[in-house]
Amino acid sequence: MSSSSAGTIFKIWHAIVGSSLLTLPWAIGTSSLGVSGILIIVISLISAYTSDVIFRYSREMQKELGLNDMPTTKSVFRHYLGPVGAWCGAFGLFILLGSVIVVFYCLLVKFLFGFFVTSISVYEASQDLNQSFILSADASERDLVWNGWSVNTSVPFYCLLMIIPFCLPPRIMKYFYMLQPIGLLNIAIMIAVILYSAANPEIAASSPKRLDCEVWNFPTTIIGFMGAGVFVQNGIINLVKDNKNVENTRRDIYLAFVGVIIVYLVFGYTYTLTFRGKVDSIPDLLYDALPQDDKILIAAYFIGLIRMITATPILTDLVRKEVFDVIFGNEWPGQIHVIVLNIIILLPCLLFSIYAPDVGRILSYGGGFGAMIYLYILPACLEIKATRSEGCNQFKGQTALHIFTIIFSRAIIGIGVFGFLANFGPADLCPDKEYDLGPDGSGSGEGSAF
Repeated sequence: MSSSSAGTIFKIWHAIVGSSLLTLPWAIGTSSLGVSGILIIVISLISAYTSDVIFRYSREMQKELGLNDMPTTKSVFRHYLGPVGAWCGAFGLFILLGSVIVVFYCLLVKFLFGFFVTSISVYEASQDLNQSFILSADASERDLVWNGWSVNTSVPFYCLLMIIPFCLPPRIMKYFYMLQPIGLLNIAIMIAVILYSAANPEIAASSPKRLDCEVWNFPTTIIGFMGAGVFVQNGIINLVKDNKNVENTRRDIYLAFVGVIIVYLVFGYTYTLTFRGKVDSIPDLLYDALPQDDKILIAAYFIGLIRMITATPILTDLVRKEVFDVIFGNEWPGQIHVIVLNIIILLPCLLFSIYAPDVGRILSYGGGFGAMIYLYILPACLEIKATRSEGCNQFKGQTALHIFTIIFSRAIIGIGVFGFLANFGPADLCPDKEYDLGPDGSGSGEGSAF
């Protein structure tokens, strides 16, 4: 069924904006208030450009081979970059989507745990009962007094039992794809929590310390994080192929990314700038900054829980199709193969949710590495190869564009490599400086960041 330009823009926007909003304030706070905004714009525009590159070469490949449908991204890489391009694409996508699956699983654990904790806490508060829950000494982990219900031991195994049945039969996957609109509800509740937190900054009260020069600190995490936060290259063809105004598709891609930039800047900075205290103490899951008996968390955890249950099998299905198509030339080589791949995918999910449920860092490192290959390097290689191909029609009679493309494509590769390596950069170049906070939480000392 064909869609209008507005529908195409919305589909691309919806495919990009999602649970990354939960961690975006953390990425901004731990990187740099000033540089993060610039990088959000730059990386989003680069992602729009590389999505446009994939679309252009898919169209050219369709015309060259006389195909009825536009070839997918992996077909474009295989056709223009050969087996090496196909294998590199599959590997990069496996790492990137694998990281996202691990993050979704960690969120599933936190949402399942948090939903019951918050629901019971709200009930106990309404009945003036003693709390059944305690906070650990560092206030970073919530745990139940009850035996058999711990966020880092038992709950990850309960979630595994919830996910496994959905990762096997391919015939049921179509029902999960039909549940994609739940993502819109999840986005709405995340925005509601951000606005609620901004209107009530005292609920996120933390240490009265602020970085003296945090506005221009080294962007350690935001570059790698944004690689996963604006990734859509593997599915861009499926998102735009039904656009009835094909000549407007390139414009629609850029407009969708402009919408992404607006959402990320407005809501990312709304939360960060209204957060009381030290910005690099923002939790990597913004729900963790709210009191455990806050009623809005019941809706947030429940909707997030449903979203993770429906989205995780979809991502697992996408990884299966990509990996098996490259290795075996068949998206379903057999039940045993699928079971082995699911074990390879879900075992790290279980281990990370128990020992290192740091969703921000997982996205930053795994997303940064996968994006380096799939978002930056491979699309840039398409352009570089086209500049060397005499049969390509992209640059005929356009010498200036030809030269610019050569330079810009190499620059994109450099940015992608730097984006991943930046994760290993210094986390804090500025010393802490304490300020006295007034009754409203604002800083009264000289040099206050806000």
